[in-house]
Amino acid sequence: MFNVNDRPSPLIEYDCEATAVKIDPVSGYFINISDIRWREYPQLEGKCTAIRDFTSGLLTSTPGITYLDHSGTTLYAQSLIDACSSDLKTNLFGNPHSGAASSQLTSCRVEDIRRRVLQFFNGSANEWDVVFVANATAAIKLVGEAFRDQPSGFDLGYHEECHNSVVGLRQVAQHSQVVKDTQTFDDWLRSRIRFSHLRRRPERPKLIALPGQSNLSGVRDNALLTAVCQKVKHEQSRGRSVYSLLDAAALASTAPVDLAKSCYRHDYISLSFYKIFGLPDLGALLVKKGPAADILLAKRYFAGGTVDLVIPGSDPYHIRHSNVHEALEEGTIPFHNILVLGHALDVHTRIYGSMQNITRHVRCITNSAREQMLALRHKTGAPVVRVYWSSEPESQGPVIAFSVLDAAGHHFRASDVELSAIDAKIHLRKGGMCNPGGVAKYLDITAKQMRDFYARGIKCSDDSRAPPGFYGAVGIIRVSFGAMSSTEDVEALTKWLRETFVNREADSLSYEDGREDTTSSTAFDGEGERKSEKETVTKLEVGPGPRPRALRRILSCFR
Repeated sequence: MFNVNDRPSPLIEYDCEATAVKIDPVSGYFINISDIRWREYPQLEGKCTAIRDFTSGLLTSTPGITYLDHSGTTLYAQSLIDACSSDLKTNLFGNPHSGAASSQLTSCRVEDIRRRVLQFFNGSANEWDVVFVANATAAIKLVGEAFRDQPSGFDLGYHEECHNSVVGLRQVAQHSQVVKDTQTFDDWLRSRIRFSHLRRRPERPKLIALPGQSNLSGVRDNALLTAVCQKVKHEQSRGRSVYSLLDAAALASTAPVDLAKSCYRHDYISLSFYKIFGLPDLGALLVKKGPAADILLAKRYFAGGTVDLVIPGSDPYHIRHSNVHEALEEGTIPFHNILVLGHALDVHTRIYGSMQNITRHVRCITNSAREQMLALRHKTGAPVVRVYWSSEPESQGPVIAFSVLDAAGHHFRASDVELSAIDAKIHLRKGGMCNPGGVAKYLDITAKQMRDFYARGIKCSDDSRAPPGFYGAVGIIRVSFGAMSSTEDVEALTKWLRETFVNREADSLSYEDGREDTTSSTAFDGEGERKSEKETVTKLEVGPGPRPRALRRILSCFR
C-alpha cells in the first residue's frame, strides 16, 4: 500500500558511467549499446511488456522485438519516465495563465526549457524564438495560415520530396510549383517576380518549403538547402518578401540542426520532439525574429493568451502580444509536455552526449545494413532488394527505403512484406510515408497511373487489393535507425529477408483477405469464459493478419 510518507525524492540518481555510451573511435559505433538498451529500453527486451489479464489474473509477456521505425518515432528511455514521474509527484504545476505560486513555477520552468531548446539547436534568443505546438504539422500549418492571411495571399514553391503536411500548403497558396534542385528553384523565383512586375501590382510574399531530410528515402540535399538560404537572404536584402521554411522533423531525429550553419538559417523551422527523444508528443516552430516573425504576427485569428487587449461588441479591436511565442501559442500551452521535454533534454545528453555522436553511430549501422541487404541474391544472381538511396554518403540519413523483388524482378506486395515482418516481430513501415513526390520519383509512377491504381483499390498505403500477377510497385518499405539501434537489429533484418524472400516468387507470399488462418480473435466475458463475437467483451486477442479483415473481426465483437 502506498504511504504518503514514502514519497520519493524529486531527484533520481543514476550511474552515469553505466548509462553513458562508449564510442568506438574509428566507426563511431556505441560499443556498449547492448547494455544501454538493457538498462534504458526494456521495451525492446520484453521485460516491460507484460500485460495483466484482469479476467484470469495471469500475466502474459511479449518477446523481444526488432524496432526499425525510428523515423516514425524513436524510443523513450526508462530514466526519462522515472524523472518525469518523480517531478510530477513532487511538484505542483498550475496553469501558466494564472498567477498562483504553482502557476509561476510552471511559467518559470517553461521559459527555462524554451531557452534550453534554443541551446540544443545552437541558436541565440536575440535572433530566434521557439513557439511550442502539437507537432511539426501544426508548425507548418501555422506558417501556412499566416501567409494565407496576407492581403494578396502568397506564392509557394515546395520540394518534390516534401511531406504531405508541406504539400497541403498549396491548397491555401495563390500559386504553387514543385522544385527539384537549385535550377528549378531559381526558375520558380524569377518567374514569380517577373509575373508580379507584368501585373504592375505589389509582389506577393513567396515561401519556399524544403525538407531537411526526406522522410521517405532519408536523402538530404544540403547543397539546395544552402543555396536557398543564400538566395532568400539576398532577395530579402533587396526588400523582397521571400522566405524559406525548413521541415526538420526527420533530420533532427539523428542529426544536429545547428542554427549557426548557413544551410539551416531558414526563416521557419518545424520540429517534432518525439522523433528526437521518444517523448513528449510535442513540436515546435523556430522563428527567425524580424520580417519573418512579423508575417506570423499579422495572422487574423487570435485566441486566449495571445492578445494584450480585446474590445468586444460593435467596435471590435484587439492588440496582439508583441512577443512572438506569446502571440502565437494559442490557448493554454501543453505545459506538462513541455516539462517532460526538459527532462528529455537532460536524459538524452546524459546517455548520448551529443547529436554528433548519434550521427556517427547511426551512419555506421545504416551503411552496414545497406551493404548486407544489397548482398542478398537469388540463386540466379538477381538482387533481392532494390534500394532507393543517395549516391553521396554524406547526403544520406539513417533510412533505407527499398522494394523486395523475386528472381524475375517482380515486386512483392508491400502489404505482404509488412505482414511477414509483423510475424517476425520486426517493426518497420510500408506505403508512401505521406510523401507522394518521393513515391512517384523512385517508383517511376505517373499521375495517371496513380489515379488508375486508386480506382482499382490499389493505394500506396495499402496494395493488398492488387491482383495476382500485378508486379508493379505502388508502395515502398522503409526501415530507419535511431540512437538505440544496434547491429543486432541489422542481423535480424537481413536474416528475415534471407529466410523469407530469397528464391521465392512474388505471388507465393500472399496474405489474402479471405484466408481464415491469418487472423484470429477471441472474446471473453467477465468470468474468463469464451463468448460469441457479438457479445460484450473485456479482452481481445488478435493475431497478425490483414488489417481490413482484422478490423472487421474486431468491430463485429462490439456490435
